[in-house]
Amino acid sequence: MFKSIITFLIIIILSGSAYAAKSATDKGCKIVKVNASILYQDGDLYETGAKGQTTINLAPSFLFFTGKGVYLGPEFRYNSYHNNTYDYSEIGIGPQLGFILNPKTALQQNSNYSLYYLAFTAQYYRTTSEEQSYYYDYYYGYSYPYSYEVESNTISLGTTLGLYNMVATHYALDINFKLSVEFNNRTGSSQDETGYSLLVGFGLAGFSF
Repeated sequence: MFKSIITFLIIIILSGSAYAAKSATDKGCKIVKVNASILYQDGDLYETGAKGQTTINLAPSFLFFTGKGVYLGPEFRYNSYHNNTYDYSEIGIGPQLGFILNPKTALQQNSNYSLYYLAFTAQYYRTTSEEQSYYYDYYYGYSYPYSYEVESNTISLGTTLGLYNMVATHYALDINFKLSVEFNNRTGSSQDETGYSLLVGFGLAGFSF
């Protein structure tokens, strides 16, 4: 799985590096962007034991225009969640295919315009979680805490609608909405689970042209 993904991404990089771009959406242009968030929740509503909970999300992308307004590239995924009784982390990678919906706007080459885009992603990621439960000893009448590790594999298919709000010639704010469907299988389980998610993302993007 990972060998095929890496090979595909190398082909994308090589195909996009041989052309000189004249505007932000021309063939040969590159985008490096990161969507990130750190969330800490505490108080009676979110406390588990004596601690609150922390969530970290990172989604960097390296994108290469293969035609006017059309780009391909790898998107990475890292999620981390922690509270007093539960920890998990996700690491994933997959290709992204995107379309700039108003590519001619980039010919202005100033910082007073926005580029709207539609993107499709397919990601494979692996989740490792450490969960805590309790064992009740009926003989002594006590409950004992214990931890156990759970691993799972997930395929995620997503559609993103967003915009790059140019704040300088080569830099933009990235605002996007992503709808995903996930197919998850826990290691050792024969039953797959399906889930849906809607994400509102914010990030920074750099254009090279």
